[in-house]
Amino acid sequence: SEVHSYNVQYLVVAGGGGGGQGNTANYAGGGGGAGGLRTVATKSFAVTKGATIPVTVGGGGAAPGADDTLGTSGCNSIFSTITSAGGGGGGRSPSSGAGLAGGSGGGGGASPAAAGAGNTPPSPCTQGNPGGIGGDPSGGTGTGANNGGGGGGHSCAGTNATGTAENGGDGTVNGVRGAPFDPVAYAGGGGGANYAGLPVAAPGGGGIGAKYDRNATAGGANTGGGGGAGARIPGGISAAGGPGIVIIRRLTACSTSTSGTVTTCGSDTIHSFTGDGTFVV
Repeated sequence: SEVHSYNVQYLVVAGGGGGGQGNTANYAGGGGGAGGLRTVATKSFAVTKGATIPVTVGGGGAAPGADDTLGTSGCNSIFSTITSAGGGGGGRSPSSGAGLAGGSGGGGGASPAAAGAGNTPPSPCTQGNPGGIGGDPSGGTGTGANNGGGGGGHSCAGTNATGTAENGGDGTVNGVRGAPFDPVAYAGGGGGANYAGLPVAAPGGGGIGAKYDRNATAGGANTGGGGGAGARIPGGISAAGGPGIVIIRRLTACSTSTSGTVTTCGSDTIHSFTGDGTFVV
């Protein structure tokens, strides 16, 4: 008999937040929060044959480009009824330096400043974690003097680290596309800026925070990684978050759809969207 509906697996990753910018008084900004990540591990999401479903892929939040300025939050990614929230922008410093809430929260600037909340707005399966709290000039909760908090990394299962000052939180390894493309880590938090040590990039596309004499790096393309934080301008400029991605996996026999970028893995067909489009069921 004719198939009128079938089930798909999905991965929906939002854009990462931009890193916050510190200032010339040796106060460092917080890393951008990772974009929210929502996924199902099996083909369990029902779609109707012949339907057309809009797909939105969220862009990464911008770096502010000015001293003592918050990073811009990333944009949402959407597939059908599934929305992943953009990562929160990283905190500035020293005043009102809190990171912004989002899929994962932006890290606080070195005031010490509060971190942005994760999983905001709430989703049934937690799409991200809070950012890390910024450190004050004596170190505070940071791992060294004047560190900003990295944005929180995502784990739907709650097993990966929340972002801490300096380093961004780890992302989530997901194998929805199959070999040879996966497993790939998505949605890592951006690193906080640091005036002394060398921050480490988080798995999952998170950018590296700046030093006083080295600019931050951006979140990875189509990973939803948060942007690294800035220490000052010039010499230690923050970076943008990475754009997200939407991936849909189905049984090949269910449809002849050619939506998005199409790959195959065994008996399955995978549709990957790195920009806005339409999934024809």
